[in-house]
Amino acid sequence: RRFAEARSWTESLVADAGCDLEARSRFLVLLASALDGLGDVEAARGALLEAVATADQTGDIGWCSRIALEYAIPSDWHQPTLLGVSTLKQLAERSAEPEDRALTRSARALVELRVPSATGDEGVLRWRSQPTLARRLADEAVTAARSSSTVARAAAALAWRSTHRSPEFVDLRRQRSDEVFALAHDSDIPGLQIEGALWRCVDALEQGDRSGFDEALSMGAWVAESTGNPRHRWRMAIAEHTAAFLAEDLSRAEMLWVEIRECAIGAPAVSPLMNELYFPGLWLLDSDDPAVIAELTLPEGHPALEHPIGMAMAAEVLARTDDTERARGLVDESLDHLDLEAGYLFQLARVARVVRHLGDTERARRIITLLEPWESLVAIDSDAWGCEPPVAAVLAEMYLVVGDLPAADRAARHAQDIAEAIGHRPALRRISTVLETCTRAENTEPLTVELTPREHEVLRRLARGGTNPGIAAELNYSLSTIRRDTTIIYKKLGASNRPDAVSRALALGLIDPSDAGRT
Repeated sequence: RRFAEARSWTESLVADAGCDLEARSRFLVLLASALDGLGDVEAARGALLEAVATADQTGDIGWCSRIALEYAIPSDWHQPTLLGVSTLKQLAERSAEPEDRALTRSARALVELRVPSATGDEGVLRWRSQPTLARRLADEAVTAARSSSTVARAAAALAWRSTHRSPEFVDLRRQRSDEVFALAHDSDIPGLQIEGALWRCVDALEQGDRSGFDEALSMGAWVAESTGNPRHRWRMAIAEHTAAFLAEDLSRAEMLWVEIRECAIGAPAVSPLMNELYFPGLWLLDSDDPAVIAELTLPEGHPALEHPIGMAMAAEVLARTDDTERARGLVDESLDHLDLEAGYLFQLARVARVVRHLGDTERARRIITLLEPWESLVAIDSDAWGCEPPVAAVLAEMYLVVGDLPAADRAARHAQDIAEAIGHRPALRRISTVLETCTRAENTEPLTVELTPREHEVLRRLARGGTNPGIAAELNYSLSTIRRDTTIIYKKLGASNRPDAVSRALALGLIDPSDAGRT
């Protein structure tokens, strides 16, 4: 109601401003703030562009530059209009003062970082990063901001952090996010404060710093509550949900999930799509009940399947419901769309869950190659959508899939230290399973496992990812016979599930590593 009243009031002020261009431009900025608070981001950006055009007629480049920054924040909103991009380019070319250069280049870097690569009825579903241009603009902004105001320095640091999302910049990213967090705290721009808090959350947790995460989360939540802006609340509720997930606080998570859905009107288009899969999937995909897993199945052509994280989670649902062929297809598509600038480690960790379930050695080796350089980091999404275990824990599970027990044990112990430091309870449970498997294998006398020819054929097909019905059809046996053979194989190997059985079979030389995991 407060934002609705503000919109009505500022619309009257804009209309009454008449030929007073300076007043009109300032009232348009206030109108944009009210529209943003109502969740109408597109209308808010339209009002800001009109404000820039109006202020430009007065020759006040400084005020135009400040409006440009308002246009570019939130950085989670990645759908600028051609007019907006053109306006920012023209403004940047005319900015002579360091303060103005810093603000306009920061705005351009934020706006031009990502461009749509797939759209649907509900908006943009997938993005293509163009970091080269955005990073150059951010570097120019940082240089120009050195002798500028607090807001300009905060904007430049935010632009740099937002355009350097690849893991290779992890150390410098933390420095920039700390800088944004500190400078934004002293600014009068709530959107800048929210972005600073979120980047601090992401970078602190990624490096195993739980206290830094909690401090930023508390600050951001306070700002969001103070403004009442639904998009601010949406952004911070997502980060708070991550904290609840780490603690396995289901009641708190459910409450936040409701708030996230209520606030989604002011969120990017992908949020309502991900609400259908992502948030329930975080909790339900650990269930042992196939019926519960099946509830998350998405129909062919569902918009969430255009999103890389959506692909990975949908693949896990398919794998858990024995649709391994489609699961592998989505795994490959997800891996083919990896973006270093958009939740790279998080997406790989989600795909690894599928590969672990399939016992797919070929794809496990591919994931190991991609993740090994980042073993000391935590796989958190770049927009704080969620937090997977430490990368070392994901690697430990992949080492198990390929039968490398010493590497799995080493990586799991490394991951345990990180997970304990950040209080990641789901990760600690998964790490414990890996360590128990390694210890059991180490303390077990070497086995001499004798399989019948049919059991050996069934095992080979299990290692390739075959389902019981598919194996029965291939070998021309009844489904009950194959199920019985599978149970006997598990018992002979001392395994409790398929990945464990494949790992043990590889270690014992019962199957060829080059054969396991092939489609």
